[in-house]
Amino acid sequence: MVRFDGDAGGVVVDGETYALRQMHWHSPSEHAVDGRRYDLELHMLHQSETRDGRYAVVAQLFDIGHRRDATLDMVITLCSTSSTIYT
Repeated sequence: MVRFDGDAGGVVVDGETYALRQMHWHSPSEHAVDGRRYDLELHMLHQSETRDGRYAVVAQLFDIGHRRDATLDMVITLCSTSSTIYT
């Protein structure tokens, strides 16, 4: 798990801004698309500051392969510059 205490970006859902608070992974994926499970599922957990702390989760599904992935590259870079690792 990677936790974000500062401004790490966010998403807007129905006009409400949700700040990115943490990212965690599941392998294999928790969810399936048309009955197909994936090698890895990333959950990006966002929290609203004005709607009673409600959460919005954005998921990304991955197949293990030889191509580099921009999201995973970003996470690796962030982890390598962080002084604290949360598990």
